[in-house]
Amino acid sequence: MSWHLYNIMCNYGDLLPTKFSCNTGKLREQLKKFDNEWRKFNPGKPHILRDGLSVTSIDGNFGGNDLDSLKDVMERTGEVHYEASYTTLTPVYYECDEVKKLVDPWKDWIARSHFIRLPPGGFFPTHCDGDRINDPEVFRIIVPIQNVNPPTFHFMFGGGATMLPIYWNQGTAYFMNTHKPHCLFNNSVSSDSLWLIMNIKVCEEAVQAQKFAVYTYCLLYTSPSPRDVEESRMPS
Repeated sequence: MSWHLYNIMCNYGDLLPTKFSCNTGKLREQLKKFDNEWRKFNPGKPHILRDGLSVTSIDGNFGGNDLDSLKDVMERTGEVHYEASYTTLTPVYYECDEVKKLVDPWKDWIARSHFIRLPPGGFFPTHCDGDRINDPEVFRIIVPIQNVNPPTFHFMFGGGATMLPIYWNQGTAYFMNTHKPHCLFNNSVSSDSLWLIMNIKVCEEAVQAQKFAVYTYCLLYTSPSPRDVEESRMPS
């Protein structure tokens, strides 16, 4: 059933803007109060420069294993966790109005979510998210915040010879089919790259919300204005 629901979303496209967005300047300012709460993202790979700030965790606190590789957690501790194990919102949500604007549309189905900060030289190698065997547990909503486009940052998507850079609208929430290959690299010499990554549980209600968010965006930004329609009816 989950693959059926996931594929319904992908029928619209693999990268889709939604109607939800934030003021990136205000968001960065609101996040400053949490400067001391950033942690190493995936600490099992300390050579890769990247940090995370928890928006959800198991208990709503910082410092848990929600920024770690779930596979590494299982191998290290024997504990089995899933994306949907991390559903309690942290103070980052409660104390940042711009974060609330992005999270609230998905709040009923929120799973492991966090900010990712890639300093210069930070990267994610080519990979595909999700389980290759089991049904997808979550889908991904991505919000590009700062330094997200070429030439200073490259988010490559597609796989193989078709892998191409993505050009984002900062502050807009996107649905992205991250089951397809993608990689990221910050080749800036001075600017961090900042992203909000939200995992949303795959269920009928969440998929309907995603479809509505994408459809409404299309109506808002691709439909002709009343003036355009009126002018098109005028005889030439």
